[in-house]
Amino acid sequence: NLDGWPDPNTGWPNVNTTRMAKNGIKVSSSGDVCIPAVGRRTITTANAYQKMVKPEFGGLSSWNSFVRVYETDLTVPLYSSLVVGVWDTLTQAGGSNTELFGLHKTIDGVICVGRHTATNGQANGNDIPVINIPNWGAEHPENESCILVYYKAANLNNPMDGPAAMSAQNKPSRTPQQLSIYPNPTSDHLYFSSLASEIVVYDNLGKRVMSATKTDRISTQSLSNGVYIVETDGQFHKLVVQR
Repeated sequence: NLDGWPDPNTGWPNVNTTRMAKNGIKVSSSGDVCIPAVGRRTITTANAYQKMVKPEFGGLSSWNSFVRVYETDLTVPLYSSLVVGVWDTLTQAGGSNTELFGLHKTIDGVICVGRHTATNGQANGNDIPVINIPNWGAEHPENESCILVYYKAANLNNPMDGPAAMSAQNKPSRTPQQLSIYPNPTSDHLYFSSLASEIVVYDNLGKRVMSATKTDRISTQSLSNGVYIVETDGQFHKLVVQR
């Protein structure tokens, strides 16, 4: 999913060209880390909506705002997309004209808010590429304009990031013991680090597909390949079934 970019953990010659928005970090129900930031030659993933031109292709980069979602341990970006005006890759003109202020993880993606900047009543740079514009939105900026982006990606899908599920997570745990599940991904069986009084498995639409009581293992052979949420005594775990 790094789309041919080098490992981001190997370091860059100019790390001062990337900075996060103040107080912008958010954590999803499964621990994935979401940030809005500003960069120069920003790594974008294969599933990005708006991508950065790669250095080996000869095009010039532009200052840009971007949205990124990391794995829980911050090692690999799950999603990274630009939110900036489409710039000229020969002259760099047209970009560096957006600012992002916050974001929120949803069931199937991430929502981000910001602005398209302006100078003396004129919108700066070029337009951001847009699709699926709501009837209250606009394709082109007028002066300084609000930006609302909703980026969706298959690997960001998590039904526990929905409003109802997030509210449910605030209920007290019925046991102070933190359970872990393994192996994950799994193909046929799922084990628990200790006996669980109740186990419920939900699909990616939040539908209950399996349940069990007073056990430390369940069979997953009846589940199709995909992402599920396992609730164990008030705790939630993201599970991948893969064969």
